[in-house]
Amino acid sequence: MDVIHALGAKLSNFTTTHTTLEPLAGRGDVRPGGFIEFELPSESLVNLPSFALHVDVALEGTLTDGTIVQRIPLGETMIENVEVLCGGVRLDGGGGYLGNFKNKRDMLNGVSGDALSKPFMHPGMDPEQGKAVDVVEDETRVCLRRFDGFLSAGVVDMSLLPPVTVRIELTKARVVMTAAELADGMRSAAPAPYTSSNFVVRNPHAVLELIGVGSEYDRLQESIIGSRGYLPINYKIYHSFSSGKDENNVRFDVMSRSIDRIWHMSTNDPNVNGSTYQVYNTVLFYGSYPQALRSLFHSGSTFQIDLAGVQLPQRPADQYELFQQTMNSLPPSDSRDIIRLPPSFSSWRDAYYLSCLRLCAPKEDMRNSSGLDSRGISLSGNLRLTKTPGGYRNIVITESTAELRVKPGREVELVP
Repeated sequence: MDVIHALGAKLSNFTTTHTTLEPLAGRGDVRPGGFIEFELPSESLVNLPSFALHVDVALEGTLTDGTIVQRIPLGETMIENVEVLCGGVRLDGGGGYLGNFKNKRDMLNGVSGDALSKPFMHPGMDPEQGKAVDVVEDETRVCLRRFDGFLSAGVVDMSLLPPVTVRIELTKARVVMTAAELADGMRSAAPAPYTSSNFVVRNPHAVLELIGVGSEYDRLQESIIGSRGYLPINYKIYHSFSSGKDENNVRFDVMSRSIDRIWHMSTNDPNVNGSTYQVYNTVLFYGSYPQALRSLFHSGSTFQIDLAGVQLPQRPADQYELFQQTMNSLPPSDSRDIIRLPPSFSSWRDAYYLSCLRLCAPKEDMRNSSGLDSRGISLSGNLRLTKTPGGYRNIVITESTAELRVKPGREVELVP
């Protein structure tokens, strides 16, 4: 529950300011596979969705063929995982690929995001057809915001919680292209292995909005805790499950009071085999050269999920049916986001592939969860694909509504 919105017209004496958060380890350089940690203000009313990570991204290293790395990576794909800890309780951070997933989901939902998170995109570039990519000579400031999970939970009074730590993990995957690879249109089967890190993050820090309100806020919180025994904070939580390379089945099992959506994406990242390089995953470069990426589907490919013996959809979906069901399952966009048209069927299939199966009500309300309750049952989910090309690693991401129950004495209980 966002108590600020519950106050409605009663809100008075409102103030707002922004504060800068310093990393726990200082503003030193962070390389792929490294972590950036912050502790949120402990006695403040904070607007969690305003949390914004600012970094200066520089390119470094050479490929084994001597080619100098020349391109800044896409913002979200630098992030492998975001973990939030509250007094030792892990609130979210259920696996890898979450930055890449967020980028694909925004593309599919028609959200172009912040200009600062896409630093190399030409302002007038058509994401479907354009090929203009700026060369970065030195460092580029990147700002990442609109994080998922607990950081999307709204306005929260941190004085009611134990210390909250945000831990951001940078991806180990190679997310930088060279000029030669761009010129080739990414048609090569694999880029040359690289001998050192391909990007470095410098000067990391975060900005967060702090809010002040009148005494009616405290009285409302006390009233809710007094009547319920706890203050509920609802937010989305994500868990990822992956297959081995060239495996068309992904098994998953998650316990939740409300599984709202099941997402599927693929990557031709061969990290599972311990390779020293990454073959580009789909939608990595946000619209550059989509025609050069191999499609996950052939004309006879099908998609189906088995949930505890129930088949979803009832008959295996072909690529056209899957696209329609995905568009019908997407969550609503925030009207404050920068909106553009979602990708066409062909670009979704060939470059921006991410599928979605909704299990909750079409107009969901996190205060009244309507998804699948998997507590006390053996979910044993299984994604099955047929007649798809080799070379891919399949990933299932489950989206659930979690509830953090804040009790007197800074005691918390997570109901996933």
